[in-house]
Amino acid sequence: MHRDIKSDNILISSQGDVKLADFGYAVLLGADSNKRKSRVGTPCWMAPELIKGLAYTSAIDIWSTGITAIEMADGQPPYI
Repeated sequence: MHRDIKSDNILISSQGDVKLADFGYAVLLGADSNKRKSRVGTPCWMAPELIKGLAYTSAIDIWSTGITAIEMADGQPPYI
């Protein structure tokens, strides 16, 4: 899971190739550890369970992707 999806970490080449960057916070979830509890990321894009310090799964990346889509449509994230 990436854990810090936001517009700053999306790269687009002149050919239209899209890449996700900044894997400083990325972790691999496995059968022995399918949840995390550390609090990392950028606040405006963080899922509620991450902000609350609860255990979380890769679903937090879906939340951050949605916030990023809103940011692309509106010009800023909704909770800025």
